[in-house]
Amino acid sequence: MGKRINLSRRLCGLAVAVAVGMGALCAAPVMAVASTNEVTPYHNNDCAFHFDFSFFQTTAADSLEDKHNSTSTYVCINSITVPKANLYVDGGPSGATSLVNCMGGSNATVRSSMATGQYCIRNLVYERFGQSGIARCQLTGWSNGETGYVEGVWSPDSLRSYTPLNGYCNPNIW
Repeated sequence: MGKRINLSRRLCGLAVAVAVGMGALCAAPVMAVASTNEVTPYHNNDCAFHFDFSFFQTTAADSLEDKHNSTSTYVCINSITVPKANLYVDGGPSGATSLVNCMGGSNATVRSSMATGQYCIRNLVYERFGQSGIARCQLTGWSNGETGYVEGVWSPDSLRSYTPLNGYCNPNIW
């Protein structure tokens, strides 16, 4: 009887150890903590941008990036001085270098009076050009002769819903 209890304890201990080990191996973090006061979401590819606007420079664009799904584009605005500007997401098929506006008629307006932080921009890049599984996109900005800048980071795809700059965020598919 003593050997049977001892074997049961060992098997139970082994099962607990395996369960704890599997939980540690299979657990997927949802966010990474950068410091005790700051939480940074994971994104496919955060790219820094800095758009300078003036009377003579009304359009700015960032690098071409791959878009892997139909989620909204993530934008984290770190600083903004331009009184008013519009952000756009242009798109095209995989490998494209010439892109078209994919905003579906809705402007994503930013203002110097708004709070810095995390936002999303609804767009139709993947729906229009993602048949092969990947589309190309680019964050662009336009200001009607206003002087100032907007800067931060952006990602073609988003893991969460954030405050929308143009209506609502595309559903999170992750």
